[in-house]
Amino acid sequence: MDESELNLERVAMEFKKLMIILGQEIFLSFSYGISYYPQNASTVTDRIQTARLALDAGQKI
Repeated sequence: MDESELNLERVAMEFKKLMIILGQEIFLSFSYGISYYPQNASTVTDRIQTARLALDAGQKI
């Protein structure tokens, strides 16, 4: 994992923790997809598509 992936994993772990807001227990989830320029895509549209594919693949795990 590179630094950006580690940082996003830390954020995801924080979201998995139980939160209590105004006395209510709140559970959140967090999903993300990463696309690197220029390794994964050369245009903005392609980067969004590859990030979406990464997100979809991660949600299946």
